[in-house]
Amino acid sequence: MSDGESIVVAVRVRPFNEREKQRKAQLIIEMPDGKQTGIRDPNAPGEDPKWFSFDHSYWSHDGYKENASGYLEPIDDRYADQGHRDLKDRVTYQLRPAPSMSVPHSHELLRCQSSSCPSGFAY
Repeated sequence: MSDGESIVVAVRVRPFNEREKQRKAQLIIEMPDGKQTGIRDPNAPGEDPKWFSFDHSYWSHDGYKENASGYLEPIDDRYADQGHRDLKDRVTYQLRPAPSMSVPHSHELLRCQSSSCPSGFAY
């Protein structure tokens, strides 16, 4: 990269998935300060973790629950707006799709402006 260019790097530890829970997976990640991420060797519990520095390290291993629609929701507000707060305009994201994003037969609705509408559609 040329002088003055940089990127912002963020990492997040996710909750265990069902397979990991069934296998009784061991948590080996540490994030003490929001900037560093430590990884422990599960086969050497007495060793110090290997540390990596990032612009942002997000802990969400135990901070989400699945709602009825299958989306993950924050249990409390501390996780709700991390990406927006820290990354601001650098990324575009959406917590859940907007209902207007998936309109069945939207191409048919657009054609109704100039020709007769299909059965069940009105303009």
